[in-house]
Amino acid sequence: MYNRGMNPTVVSYSKARQNLASLMKECVDDSQPVVITSRRGSVVMLPYDDWASEEETRYLLDNPVNREHLLKSLEQANRGELVDFKGMDDDED
Repeated sequence: MYNRGMNPTVVSYSKARQNLASLMKECVDDSQPVVITSRRGSVVMLPYDDWASEEETRYLLDNPVNREHLLKSLEQANRGELVDFKGMDDDED
């Protein structure tokens, strides 16, 4: 997910059109949003993986029961109450 502590790049629509390839590269390489402004309003360009991650998080937190379960799990992890898990793909010896 993109670094929320950094300021996004802000460019006009005209500059974005002229420099789209380099803006996309910067956005993806730095995992940093780019704000494109025009008289009609502004949009944000994000790396696809960051956007997909945000959407998944929003989906998971939308359900109150699921949100409560996730928050409880985070609290347990913060207290060090972790359980070792052997994944399904691990070979049993």
